Amino acid sequence: MNTSLAIALLLPLLAAAAPRQETTPAPGRGPTLSGAALTTLPRGGEEVLASAFEGVWTLGDAMNHAFDVVLFPGGAARSNWSKGPEGARGEWGRWRVWGNGVRIDYDNGWLDVIRYGPAGFEQVSYSPDTTLSGPPSMTGKAVRAPQEIAPLLGVFELRKEQDNTAFFVSVLSSGLAYKTLEGLPMGTWTLEDGAAVIRWADGWVDAFRPIEGGRVSQRSWRPGSSLEGAPDAERSGRRLRDGIPGPLRPAGSPAP
Repeated sequence: MNTSLAIALLLPLLAAAAPRQETTPAPGRGPTLSGAALTTLPRGGEEVLASAFEGVWTLGDAMNHAFDVVLFPGGAARSNWSKGPEGARGEWGRWRVWGNGVRIDYDNGWLDVIRYGPAGFEQVSYSPDTTLSGPPSMTGKAVRAPQEIAPLLGVFELRKEQDNTAFFVSVLSSGLAYKTLEGLPMGTWTLEDGAAVIRWADGWVDAFRPIEGGRVSQRSWRPGSSLEGAPDAERSGRRLRDGIPGPLRPAGSPAP
């Protein structure tokens, strides 16, 4: 796929995820993430199946910047929101059916709800210092990521050849990418022949291609190298989904 076609694919997704409004939270003493009723969420007359929400969803943050969350079978959730202290490691948490949608509890105290509303799927978010009995911190649209790019979205763990230490790369549907390596950790990517080609601010270029089992192959070129030549490094990585503490795991769900 050429660059213009990749951008055309991403723009509708960004436009749908961007309209997110921030509201003033009701006064509260802190998060109430367990045993609280989300009074703003109506319950539909039909049973909501968790499997209907599995996959990759594009949401928005308080700055109207798109990010994605992967809802894995069994209750694991991993977002590629990379502006927090964990950087490209994103956020991890767990999700479950909640009313006529699903609720995602993150390790940093944030809570997102994806539900079906009058205008389609919508996002309702609560910050750690907001009680669920009050108004949400933010609202917006929730959009399913296109199947063509969904396997490439999320947080990926790879290993350095020198010492086998782990580093992380997050790939966002907005066309941005982040990494935990030293230097300039930000880049942009386009979909080219089924691979996410990431052009980093430090001059390196990576090509991520999905392979079986939620894994990716990575080929890397040094600054100034031609992509027509042999890569300077080749490795495989995995899309993160684990790291959820036992207390956050839904009852009866297998360990991720």
